[in-house]
Amino acid sequence: MSNLDSRFLKATYGDVSDHLVNIDLTSEKGREELYLISSNIIKEAKTQSELALKNNEIINSTIDQKIVELNYKIKNAIEKLRGAVLAERKTSGAIYTTQIPITKQQTTETTTAKIDQGIAFGISSSDANTADIEVNLLSLNSLNFDNLNLSKLNKNSNDKLQDFILSPKTQHSTPVELTVNLVGILRTDSSLLFEMSSHQIVEVYRNNELIMEKVLLKDIVIPVDITTRSVTIRAYPSIHRIVSLHFKRIGYTELIYNSATYFETKPININKDFYQIVVDTCDNSSDSNININYQISINDEDYEAFTPVSKHNVLDKQSIITTNKEQVLEMFESTMTKKSEGDYRFYIPNKYQLNFDYMHDIYLRNNRNTANKELYISVLKDIQLDKQAILVNSTHNLYINDKKVTDNTLILYKGIYKIKSLNYDRELQPVNIDYLNTLLNPNNIYISRYTKEILTDNEGMKYVVLQNKEFRDSFDSNGNGYFPGLKPKKKIDTVRIKAEMISVDKKTVPFISRLLIRGI
Repeated sequence: MSNLDSRFLKATYGDVSDHLVNIDLTSEKGREELYLISSNIIKEAKTQSELALKNNEIINSTIDQKIVELNYKIKNAIEKLRGAVLAERKTSGAIYTTQIPITKQQTTETTTAKIDQGIAFGISSSDANTADIEVNLLSLNSLNFDNLNLSKLNKNSNDKLQDFILSPKTQHSTPVELTVNLVGILRTDSSLLFEMSSHQIVEVYRNNELIMEKVLLKDIVIPVDITTRSVTIRAYPSIHRIVSLHFKRIGYTELIYNSATYFETKPININKDFYQIVVDTCDNSSDSNININYQISINDEDYEAFTPVSKHNVLDKQSIITTNKEQVLEMFESTMTKKSEGDYRFYIPNKYQLNFDYMHDIYLRNNRNTANKELYISVLKDIQLDKQAILVNSTHNLYINDKKVTDNTLILYKGIYKIKSLNYDRELQPVNIDYLNTLLNPNNIYISRYTKEILTDNEGMKYVVLQNKEFRDSFDSNGNGYFPGLKPKKKIDTVRIKAEMISVDKKTVPFISRLLIRGI
């Protein structure tokens, strides 16, 4: 066999080529041997090729499925990311942000709060003029400070703390700090008043405990009683400016704030499309003596309650505000189609055939009026819930979204909630289903929620499949499933903010110094 023939055999037959080189192709036996070897190699190649083709089909099918799954997970991740981005103050520069001016020109006639230098104070018109408040002025011997110059007083211990200035002795950026000693001065509950000539960034400490973080204030009113030993004011310099504090007066008063005050903005132009918005505030609502109830109106629609994003708790009012709740809460009906035993199909509504991918929730109504199950309720407008009215047994515990309800009454805001009653052994107990039906309408109460894979029939129509055991709590052989809508963008033309400002202890003055809207 020539060298050329040898190279050909090696290239064609691979590892067996060395054996083939020694075959005598001039003889019939050699040619028969070559035929057999070649046939086996071709058969093996065909088998491997068919296997590779099958694996390729599986891979292509898996890739298509994984792409759909990945797209679904990306959409969910993006939705969660939107909320995280909105909640993070430091990302304001990366999303739409606008500040609502707190001015008399931008508030409605229903506003009873005092508006002063960009701050809304929860002081009624009868209390608004601090110059008319009767104040028991403190004397210089009640005041402690270090490394500060005092001017406009004779520096006698009996000098009243009125119209004086405290300024740093040296040029530095450290805060200006002063302490008022109240031991032996107070005889009853009072309010300590620091009235300054201009706004300052201050912290307030009572008995050396921080009670007010950095806020911009001009008049500081602190509730005090006979247990209050001292109150400390720490004023921080603004950028490149040393703090000098000009006090009009420091003293205590019996002033009581009996009535709530109200703040309402005029419509603020937005003209943007958003999935969600949040409202970030600077106020003193974290103080237990303060209660500020916020509401928002989008496009002059009904007001809905919210909690500022930085102060949100579970079961609290909404913090991340979905702009198009109506579509989210709209349930699309789908009648069950039985294709065969075990193949019970619920077709995706035509409106969402192109939008639903991979997996989606489906709800089943509580048609059997079941009470001893975990239920899902759709709240279309804010409602007040009575815990004891829901519970069949007052010793049982009520859980909403898996969080134990401790208040006897609570407000449920627009949205879908999971609700259940448990005993002390954490066993499911019945709820007062008649109460829920009356409160919500039976059509808004669901016995089951499933997250199901979306399948496609031969005609390209999408559907989900439920098993008999999954729908029998709702109906027997015929019934409907309900698909919630998506969270689309909504054109936000205008926004209005309203707040009820209440002094719980009747002495601490509520305030709002900033309203910031962020949207995505």
